Amino acid sequence: MPQFDWIDNFDPQNGPDGMELIDDNGLLIDSVVYGDGAVQLAEDGFILGEGSPAPDVGGGHSISRFPAGFDTDENSIDFLEGVPTPGEEYLPAQP
Repeated sequence: MPQFDWIDNFDPQNGPDGMELIDDNGLLIDSVVYGDGAVQLAEDGFILGEGSPAPDVGGGHSISRFPAGFDTDENSIDFLEGVPTPGEEYLPAQP
């Protein structure tokens, strides 16, 4: 079974921010940045996000990669706004 680390001092918020997925060798696997004005460089030196930021969403909404596994290396295309659905299939928000 693979081992995973969880960083418990993570505080995502509504507004510009970003996240990285790093493997056990310290290599960047993927990253996302959302909201205008987010930092371009993470504290660890990796470029944060891919292309333009994903949309900034309000409270009660989230961003999710859609469809699952889809990656063009452009956050504004790969991530859509939706309502959180933990443990369920993601469905994008309806306009």
